[in-house]
Amino acid sequence: MKKLLKWLTALAVIGTIAGLLASYLRKNHADTDSKSCNATDDEEFNLDTDLQPVNGREYVPLKKTEETPADDKSE
Repeated sequence: MKKLLKWLTALAVIGTIAGLLASYLRKNHADTDSKSCNATDDEEFNLDTDLQPVNGREYVPLKKTEETPADDKSE
């Protein structure tokens, strides 16, 4: 029984080490990929040309008005 318990403990320790190693390597690989992608995204975005002028934007009022039925009659 003691021998079986030692084997199970050893397998658990080896599995834990393998899982931690895989997690560490995957996290570092994801960080390097995201850093390289962010560099290209920043280069593609030009603030002066990509944003619309303020006059071209429309805002929706948050309060409900009574003018909605009048708009339907005009159509």
